[in-house]
Amino acid sequence: TLYYQLVVSKEGRSDNSKPKPPAIPSKSSLEGPELAAAESLVQTVREQSADSLSFASEMIKTLHRRSEENVRILLNQDDSPANIVAVASRVLEVPKIRTQIVHGFLLDSVNASKRDMKDSPMLAIWESLKNEWIYINPNTGMIGLPDNYLIWWTGESPMFNIEGGGHFKSSVSAQKTAQNALDLTQRNLEQQHPNIWKFSLFSLPLHTQVVYQVMIMIPLGAFIILLLRNLVGIQTFGTFMPVLVALAFRETNLISGIILFSIVIGIGLLVRFYLEHLKLLLVPRIAAVLSSVVIIMILLSIISYHLGIEYGLSIALFPMVIMTMTIERMSVVWEERNPWEAILQVIGSLFAASIAYLAMNVPLMMHLFFTFPELLLVLMSAMLLLGRYRGYRLSELWRFNSLMAHELAGRSWPLRQHNKNLRNRPPEGPSDQQPNPGRHSRFQERGVTPPPHHAILAFRHSGF
Repeated sequence: TLYYQLVVSKEGRSDNSKPKPPAIPSKSSLEGPELAAAESLVQTVREQSADSLSFASEMIKTLHRRSEENVRILLNQDDSPANIVAVASRVLEVPKIRTQIVHGFLLDSVNASKRDMKDSPMLAIWESLKNEWIYINPNTGMIGLPDNYLIWWTGESPMFNIEGGGHFKSSVSAQKTAQNALDLTQRNLEQQHPNIWKFSLFSLPLHTQVVYQVMIMIPLGAFIILLLRNLVGIQTFGTFMPVLVALAFRETNLISGIILFSIVIGIGLLVRFYLEHLKLLLVPRIAAVLSSVVIIMILLSIISYHLGIEYGLSIALFPMVIMTMTIERMSVVWEERNPWEAILQVIGSLFAASIAYLAMNVPLMMHLFFTFPELLLVLMSAMLLLGRYRGYRLSELWRFNSLMAHELAGRSWPLRQHNKNLRNRPPEGPSDQQPNPGRHSRFQERGVTPPPHHAILAFRHSGF
């Protein structure tokens, strides 16, 4: 027993898969009474058709009229579809129409499997104007190939021949299975366009593909940070820190990653405050903070391992240098501004990292960016477009809420009302135009020409 297996998929037929048209038949293979019957049928059908295609379709329908004498002579009491196709092909040789017998199987689109499928022959007519084969159903005479029809072989010969043996039996079975469309595209691209396939990410080794699946999502995370900073107005410690932290969240889980990040930053900030009393230079202080961050991560990994917390082992994936710089910048903001400002920026960084993590882990986005890397150009164009934005941020709407309330109420801003009162004040005596001696004496002591009185008022009300 011999078994042959073939995997086929439904795709568009290309011109390379079409058989070449045979030569125009010089004479018919029919002889004697069969030739006379064929010429009689040709004369009858020609009056009911307009072109070769309609002629062939009408001939198939005529061969199903078993009551006619000419049809009985040609079919010879065999009205099977295979014999009708063979007889129609021979009859169409009389009017010099190029034909071909096509054998195939009708695949059942409903049932998942089908056993002992029968051959379903079709008659193919060469259409010179369209330069393609047109198929005709031998049972109905309808033009067109069914969508679920699988062409197996062409010609009048059987599916296979055996030499030196006999009593053979053949059967064809089909099993419908689901296959990834991406695998089919890869296989077709390798066969049809091998040079283009070499520039695809799928041509790389598997372990390299895994690395690029992560790297190719970093621009998307940077774009999310760009939206949050330039449009929403969320303050973060740098641009790349939230993106790198979001990459670390891929291994630690979001909630566990936020907890571990907060613990490392909190303990590292305490170490940074202690180093401030030692009056160290910048580089030694940052190096000491980096060493303390590594020690903190090691201790957390050991403690979490003995407590049975698996996510604690993934803390080693956090970017140590970025966390060190975050601790340094947070301490600077803590001292120069206020603690609340530093805490707000840390919360904003964690919020931005969480949003970037959720966007970078969408399966559809990962599939699209890895399959179509040219989407990075679209993402870059959006970044350039947002780089030209100079408008208000969403957070500034709350920041200037009081100004908007004055404008909507029809009231003037206090500074504007004060300047208006200065302009409308009536002039006083001549002594009012004289400069203040005390004011002039202070500027003369410094060797500077005193500015006019309205300039000092402008500085005073401008916040200088």
